[in-house]
Amino acid sequence: MSEEMREAHDHYVKDSTIYAPKIVNRARDLNALNKNGESFSIELNVAPMSIHGEKIFIGILHDVSERKQQEKRLSESEERYQQLTRLSSDWVWETDAEHKISYLSKSFQGLTGWAVDAIIGQQRPELPMYTLEENAWDEYTNILRQHKQLKHFKFTLTSADNQLIYMMISGESIINKCGDFLGYRGTGSDITELTLSKKHAEEANQAKSQFLSSMSHELRTPLNSIIGFSQLMELDDGDPLSESQLDSVLQINNAGNHLLKLINEILDLSSIESGQITLINES
Repeated sequence: MSEEMREAHDHYVKDSTIYAPKIVNRARDLNALNKNGESFSIELNVAPMSIHGEKIFIGILHDVSERKQQEKRLSESEERYQQLTRLSSDWVWETDAEHKISYLSKSFQGLTGWAVDAIIGQQRPELPMYTLEENAWDEYTNILRQHKQLKHFKFTLTSADNQLIYMMISGESIINKCGDFLGYRGTGSDITELTLSKKHAEEANQAKSQFLSSMSHELRTPLNSIIGFSQLMELDDGDPLSESQLDSVLQINNAGNHLLKLINEILDLSSIESGQITLINES
């Protein structure tokens, strides 16, 4: 035992009674020095014994260096996991073999306002916050029943203050070495802002297409009349036009047809954007 640890141990014993339960029959972790002067972890157990009527104490030492290293690695791994969970805007979830929620990171509670403790032990479709008609729970249930990968599954839920939240989760099944299904582990994301932005963009695009279609029809109706009258004036043999008049009528006709072509192209473009035109590939 190193001098530093020896002094700490002697001080510990000095300040306690030898019969106190915190020393006797209790494992205590210490550091010791091997013959090379290297420090390593030991576990000390002190037990009372009676020999020929005399009470003595026996100390048993165990080298627990490997156990301590494993505990350290486990602690570091857990710390990294917790840190990533805290730093992530998403949350982490786990379910058991019966698809009951067994773990939810605290960020879920911060996002939805629902207490995590009230959710643990229940299946998602059973929770009132999830019971919305637009959720495809049949698809969700089929995926889980077959233990398949849950990838980008989207659904909605209501927060504790009755606000609609759009969610997306992904997860993989947990299978042990014996091939037994233990549950699922995955992550979740709040996609409310993205979903609403997409909806607003689609609505704006639809309004633009409707506006273009309406304006194009309003322009094409009088334009067809102008083109028609110019063609009648050009072909009127009963009252023929002069050369300068005919040239002006031809300009009106050409300009009208050019403008009509542009309007038709705008109509075609708005129809394509709105999905009203089906393209057929012909060889």
